[in-house]
Amino acid sequence: MEEKFKLGKKWFWIGIVISGINPLAGLVYGIALILEKSYRKVGLVLLLITIVFAIIAGFSFQFLLKKGIIHAVRYEPTPVSSGLREGMPLPSGLE
Repeated sequence: MEEKFKLGKKWFWIGIVISGINPLAGLVYGIALILEKSYRKVGLVLLLITIVFAIIAGFSFQFLLKKGIIHAVRYEPTPVSSGLREGMPLPSGLE
């Protein structure tokens, strides 16, 4: 019985680390634990922690954007990135 608790405790902490790194993976792992009857409470706690981490990360990101500490990168396609260069003829059928 004690061995099972140690194994569950280890996977609980691994789940917390996963949810801190990638909230989507934490949600998937938490749901997987909820589906196991013996780990249902652990899965609920892990889901709660994952949701809290995601909310904190989202608000932190918005705060850092507003303060100008980080900048959003906007993608603007250029002729080179779209595969066309100036003066280059279009392939036949695309004209």
